[in-house]
Amino acid sequence: MKATPEKCADSILEITPLVMRSVRTEIAQYVGSGTTLPQFRVLSHLKRGDQCLSDLAARQHVSLATMSKIVTGLVDRGYVERAAEGKDRRYVTLRLTSKGQRFFDKTNAHTHQKIMARVESLSCEERQRIVAGLQVLESVFAEKGHQRRDEATRRPERKLK
Repeated sequence: MKATPEKCADSILEITPLVMRSVRTEIAQYVGSGTTLPQFRVLSHLKRGDQCLSDLAARQHVSLATMSKIVTGLVDRGYVERAAEGKDRRYVTLRLTSKGQRFFDKTNAHTHQKIMARVESLSCEERQRIVAGLQVLESVFAEKGHQRRDEATRRPERKLK
């Protein structure tokens, strides 16, 4: 089978929602109905460092009003705090609280374990092909103006068995 651009696009559009649905289900089963995938993604962005609301909205391709609602839910649960920067009180920085950090780390570790269990039965060669393919996708879809995952935020590479 020839991997044409059309076949690549079809496969990405077909498989990506399946993978994300699985991840969303794992997160929801672990944390219950109180946290949404968009909220979890905000926690993931904030784990990398403090950010402002407009940057988070741009990263998730949502309006400022939508991002404000997402963040308010996280603030209400004590996972995120708002801090005015300097003299301009209109500029607010968002940061993870220690409670938010613990919640994110536990949920992420649980989801990571579930995904590992899914790929455990694959051969080493199949897992290597998945990793290589995902690295290619990351380079293709990394957006200008948005940080790609840097070495500090990537999980350490493990030898595939």
